[in-house]
Amino acid sequence: MHDTNPRLVLPDRLPEDHGIDYSDMQRRRLEAAGKFPRRIILSPRKHGYLHAEIMAWIRDRIAERDHAA
Repeated sequence: MHDTNPRLVLPDRLPEDHGIDYSDMQRRRLEAAGKFPRRIILSPRKHGYLHAEIMAWIRDRIAERDHAA
């Protein structure tokens, strides 16, 4: 998925903007298991996520819920 104008979401914005309130350790475990978008390293102490991948992940959670009902 390559967006010509990608938007990044920083981890501290995930809870407020997207309702995703996972700790860094929880996100790391989910990323390692392939169950959460992979982080983009911005510097040795800073990372972010592609907005499009976060939104796709949310849509997938909704689809899982709807298929389980």
